[in-house]
Amino acid sequence: MAKECEINKKLEALYESKRWGFLEILEQAKELGLSDKLVLHLPYATQQYLDSKIKIMLVGQESNGWGFRLSKQSEHGGLFYIYSAMELTKHFQARITQTNNVFWKFAEGVYEHCNGHGSMNYYINPKAYFFWSGVRRISYHTTRATLMRELQSPTPMPESLQELIDKHLDSLLLSEIQIAQPDIVLFLSTPSYDSYIKQQLDGVQFVRHIYDEPLESVANLIHPKLTNIATLRIYHPKVFKALYNYQDSLLGYMLCVSASLARLLPEDKLQTFDKDLLRDFYEYT
Repeated sequence: MAKECEINKKLEALYESKRWGFLEILEQAKELGLSDKLVLHLPYATQQYLDSKIKIMLVGQESNGWGFRLSKQSEHGGLFYIYSAMELTKHFQARITQTNNVFWKFAEGVYEHCNGHGSMNYYINPKAYFFWSGVRRISYHTTRATLMRELQSPTPMPESLQELIDKHLDSLLLSEIQIAQPDIVLFLSTPSYDSYIKQQLDGVQFVRHIYDEPLESVANLIHPKLTNIATLRIYHPKVFKALYNYQDSLLGYMLCVSASLARLLPEDKLQTFDKDLLRDFYEYT
């Protein structure tokens, strides 16, 4: 528990350092009449995540009708929004409920593949084993399905508000990764969110080594401050759920592109992946 407290204190300090930026964003949202329509998502580092042999960070797209509603900040003031948003994430991940949500079912499979079958205690919510953040930290409270019925890109904010978010929160994700120190970072987004990733990880390079299905959507993210971390952008699981072999192929790819990850896993794991996939990888490198 001491380590959990230590990491979350560092996260709190990070968010507190952005205090005036957050408050300016909140004020602008209020002026635009959007404070009751927008939510904030801040991650919380659980003890289960910190105790994992191989720590996995998930970065989703944006809130899907879930998060700390910004209008509540006006009722309380101070730094209420920081602690409440983190607590909301903590309770969401701790709730003892099983889910058939494709995002979390995929995440469970990745975790057990890397940490070993049975490494999760199913009396604990599987969500608790991940450090979970998002590409877009502030988004609409309404579900994307409602807001984006005919759109194939992230739901736009009013330009003035998006400019403030970009100005004040542009390095938040990089700092979170450095604090949480995962072994794997999976961006479960789509290419339409790549511009937001580039903004959050200034100087990042998207490197693709394999152009054949099912891995043509996978990009290895290279950043000078994120060495020795397997950092990948893949599609959201709902896109590839029909590809039965995507998960095994993806994990094989992660082993190839990250020497640090390969050292963490038993060598016999390397024998479980498609030999043609590995051969194709080395032909491209």
